[in-house]
Amino acid sequence: MTAVWMILSSLLFALMGVAIKWGAAWLSTGEMVFYRNLVTLLMIAGVARWHGLSLRSRHWGAHLKRGCNGFGSQFLFMWSITVLPLAAAVTLNYTSPLIFAVLLARRARRVPGKALSVALLLGFAGIVLVLRPTFAAEQWLGGVLGLVSGVFAAFAYLNVRDLGALGEPDWLVVAYFAAFCCVASGITLLPAGWHALPSQAWIALLAIGVTGALGQLTMTRAYTQGHPLLAACLMYTTVVFSALLEWWLWRNELDLWAWGGILLVVISGILSVQASATEAPETQR
Repeated sequence: MTAVWMILSSLLFALMGVAIKWGAAWLSTGEMVFYRNLVTLLMIAGVARWHGLSLRSRHWGAHLKRGCNGFGSQFLFMWSITVLPLAAAVTLNYTSPLIFAVLLARRARRVPGKALSVALLLGFAGIVLVLRPTFAAEQWLGGVLGLVSGVFAAFAYLNVRDLGALGEPDWLVVAYFAAFCCVASGITLLPAGWHALPSQAWIALLAIGVTGALGQLTMTRAYTQGHPLLAACLMYTTVVFSALLEWWLWRNELDLWAWGGILLVVISGILSVQASATEAPETQR
């Protein structure tokens, strides 16, 4: 079921990217992060109350780590979507499996092997090609921050894996993450203050919130109940869904260099996942 949950999560996150790009006309990044997670939190709290489930946890430290890394990834990723082509932004964020594989190797106290080293080099070459077409200064900044969001995401996935090992249910992991993001993004909105939103913005926020919540739940289930490396590999289907949706809705097309870079990043991510799986000792599989 890992494959089913992760592919569904990828489609939902691609749809969320579309909603973010559309909503950026009326909303700041902080507002989108806040309202997306508010919708998630209200949905989970409502379901938990309906079923009489407790929102208490004994693993505050693990949730805090996941919250910090996840918020950093989500904020920078949303910001990069507003200034880059959707497929390019998703690709840069999804360098996270490369970093995730390195983190797993480090945790197992192993030196990355040749296969993983080759994957990292391919990923770096792909990043260069993806960033090459974006000459405008604001796009270069978006590209760099999109890449940094992938670093935060890799640590967040490791945190999700740890929470699953501690026995935390996936819905509770998402609930605490959403609560943390609401507080953190709310703080970023204090200097500018709050303002009234047009009806189109509320539609975009609802779409971001619903697709983000369902995507988060299905992704968390894939990582906590299945093989984390398989989930990390299948997450690349988000790139495909994003590219198809962007072409269908806006007829935006990347040049061949950018597509080549995306392909290299996808291949490198898959190779890194396979390398981590084959190089890990039996106790780590």
